[in-house]
Amino acid sequence: MVDQNTRERIKEKWHLGNLPPAGDNAVLKFVKRLWDGAKKEKIATLGLHKRFSDLHKKWRGATRDKKYKGVGINPIFKTIHGHTAILTEKIPIAEIRSDTNPDDMRVKALDKTIQDWWVDEDEEQQFKLFISVQGMGIYGTTIEKGIWNNEKDMPEIIVRDQFGFFPAPGYKVCTIKKLPYCCDATLIPIWEIKKKFGLPDNALIPSNNGKNLLGSDRKLVRGGLGRKVESGEDNQENYVTLDSPDGPETSGKPDAMGLVVEMWIKDKSFMEEPIEEEVTNYDDLGRAYVQMQQVGTRRLPNYLDGIRKITFCPDMTKGGILDDSPNSSVNWEMVSGDIEKLVKNGIEIPITNEMGQVVEIQKKEVSKEEAVNMVVEGKKNEFLWGRFPYSAVPSLVDTSQYWGFSMIEQIEEATLRAKALLKRYFTALDTSLFPTLINPKGSGIPNSKITNMPRQILSPTAGVANLIRFIDQPAPSGAVLEFIQFLLMQIDIASMSPEVTEGRRPKGISAASAIIALQEKAASLFQPQIRNVDTIIRNRGHMFISLTRNFSHKQQTINVNGNLIPFIGSELKGELKYVVESGSSAPITKISRRQQYFELYKENAMDLLSLLEGLEIPNPKRIIERLYAGVIGVEEAIKILISKGLPEDIGQQLYDELKEEEIDLEGGQASSTKTKQGAAPHKGASEGMKSAYKDMEIPGKNV
Repeated sequence: MVDQNTRERIKEKWHLGNLPPAGDNAVLKFVKRLWDGAKKEKIATLGLHKRFSDLHKKWRGATRDKKYKGVGINPIFKTIHGHTAILTEKIPIAEIRSDTNPDDMRVKALDKTIQDWWVDEDEEQQFKLFISVQGMGIYGTTIEKGIWNNEKDMPEIIVRDQFGFFPAPGYKVCTIKKLPYCCDATLIPIWEIKKKFGLPDNALIPSNNGKNLLGSDRKLVRGGLGRKVESGEDNQENYVTLDSPDGPETSGKPDAMGLVVEMWIKDKSFMEEPIEEEVTNYDDLGRAYVQMQQVGTRRLPNYLDGIRKITFCPDMTKGGILDDSPNSSVNWEMVSGDIEKLVKNGIEIPITNEMGQVVEIQKKEVSKEEAVNMVVEGKKNEFLWGRFPYSAVPSLVDTSQYWGFSMIEQIEEATLRAKALLKRYFTALDTSLFPTLINPKGSGIPNSKITNMPRQILSPTAGVANLIRFIDQPAPSGAVLEFIQFLLMQIDIASMSPEVTEGRRPKGISAASAIIALQEKAASLFQPQIRNVDTIIRNRGHMFISLTRNFSHKQQTINVNGNLIPFIGSELKGELKYVVESGSSAPITKISRRQQYFELYKENAMDLLSLLEGLEIPNPKRIIERLYAGVIGVEEAIKILISKGLPEDIGQQLYDELKEEEIDLEGGQASSTKTKQGAAPHKGASEGMKSAYKDMEIPGKNV
């Protein structure tokens, strides 16, 4: 236990502007103080962990209501899952670009590499994107981390748990770059901690079950055990939260877990390095000799990019610092090699004449301080240089605090009310199937003999037999269902999930143009979410590029449009950008494109085949060839196209054009005035069908 005076001395001497150096005894106490501050704001002040647990339960549909039977309605799950599915439907369209060397084939090879990495089955980037966006929807913020995987020899993206990330307190608007430090906490088996960080076997590492800190009790939010009902049917109960076992794990258990925290912190401290030069001196006999002598000092940063990573075990009182090192996202061996090369070889300076022509190349010596500055300047365009290897993206922004908030907060009250009313309505209907039976005294039939089983034979006393009767239950009011429907509509409005985004046609609307207009409006509502997903994708790409340029030293040969391009990732120089097409991972962008296709077709700026291909209608060539060859009627063909997504007004325009043109099946020439004025003639029936079947590789067609 650290006494209060020691704490005060630590506060006075060490702070975010003056960090204790690596190896100092004060490092553990200092990082623990920062860790406690981050925990306090997130857990105690903002109450986020309790809120996260509550949001998770609502998303899973957990309930403890035993009074009424549940009917499995959960609009919160529908909303989150629907938004996630829409925003991550497609593999995003993005590319690596170089402004300095736009034609460098090695950059194109790297671009092909990241495309292959995105669709690699082992990496599952699209699945990770779904998990990340889903977590963003549930908790309000998603956290991702980029690392270099030595085993796979490629970058890896880890979707971090929102419970385990702790930003520095006092910062607003979710961003990583402005934080002075952040903490990443995780549970690791104690035996693995000792092995990974080289601790002795007898090192005492307290166990931690992470229940309150990391929300490990979420794994128990699930379906309850099935219970046997009277009919013998196994009935699954509603989702409930089961209590976790009491008592912490002990470090003696083989599966005991220890808490490990990575603290990424900005350290701008400097060190004084002596400057030595060769100096000629003379001994007592007047003989000259040369020796190295300090002639001054130079200030060099302790951490060239200003980033320091301290890994520690906060539950340990001694020996808790597991690692204290520079930014692990940077290859410091490469950096040191570049600095030494500059000091040894100097730099070449071209000398030009008055005409601007190079007439001479001179070599200039470079001091170590100059070499450091030159290397640092060249590294600044790398994404992970001087930056924590995390991406934090909010779902919805509240500028009063760092964390984003979930859409669940806007619909949970209406959802709870709708669920409660529906449960009561269901209970009323269920009860009406088993009406109350009045069995008067003296009937001669004991109550134990009366059940709800059909075809019972009862023998009451004749005098009171007519008094045995059922009590009619009042029917539930239809207004309840109407109000439930109203609440569900309000949930859709508040969550910005209109029918058209979920494949449902709005009531009373059938015209294609009206539906397209509604889709356009829905697309505009999704734009903030789309931009957030684009940010996730863009940060992933930048981390991929930065890690590849630092740690990929093996030569790869990539096929780029038929050309085999050899390149080594660490040799790529200059600034590289990862440009993401806005909304390319979501189908919402299809709406505006479809409308553009329609307008181009109306203006005769696009042919029918291009239109059908743009609309992603299956087998467009086959449809066109069969249409113009007379295999199917014009009306039938138009109906097929409309059923596949062609708007009715475009279909009507196409129908009028086809009726106007009379196709000569023998010669393939159109006799209409429109064709004679310049429209391209269609192929004959036989030739056209053969060509179409050949293109589609359909065998056995006798045309």
